[in-house]
Amino acid sequence: MKRIGEVQFVHCTCDPCSGQRDSAEVARDTEEYYGLLLIQKGSELIRHRNSDVIAHTGEVFFWDSTLPLQFALPDRLKKTTMFIPKTHLQRQLIHVDELVGTVLPARTGLGALVNANITTIGDQLQNLTGDSYTLAANLSLELITFG
Repeated sequence: MKRIGEVQFVHCTCDPCSGQRDSAEVARDTEEYYGLLLIQKGSELIRHRNSDVIAHTGEVFFWDSTLPLQFALPDRLKKTTMFIPKTHLQRQLIHVDELVGTVLPARTGLGALVNANITTIGDQLQNLTGDSYTLAANLSLELITFG
C-alpha cells in the first residue's frame, strides 16, 4: 500500500480465487473509504449492494468500504485500487453514493479519467518526492470530483 496525501493505492496481482468482506470485517475497519478498483488485466466478478457486476480490463469498479462485498476472479488478475476517504468525496460530490456498485466504462467519461490517472500515478510513484506526493493526490481528487 502506498499513501499519497489522503489517498491510498494498493496494487495486486493474483491467481484465480474468491473471497468476501463480510459484516464482521467491515466493522473492524477504523476508516471509511470509497474504492476505485481499476482492472488492469483480467476480470473480476463482484457482488456489492445486492447486485452482481463484472469489471473487465480497463474498467473501474466503484465500491464503498463500509458495505460487505463478495468477489471471484476467474483468471489471473492485475488491479490497482485507489482508496479515497468517504468524507472527502461526500463533500465534493453530492450524489457520490449513486456511483457505488457501478462499473465505469474504460474508454469514456469518468472511467477513462480514473483509469488514466491511476495508471499514471502507479507508473510514477517512484519519481514522486516530498510535496509532489501531496500535489499528485490533490490533482487526482480534483480529476475525480470534477470529471
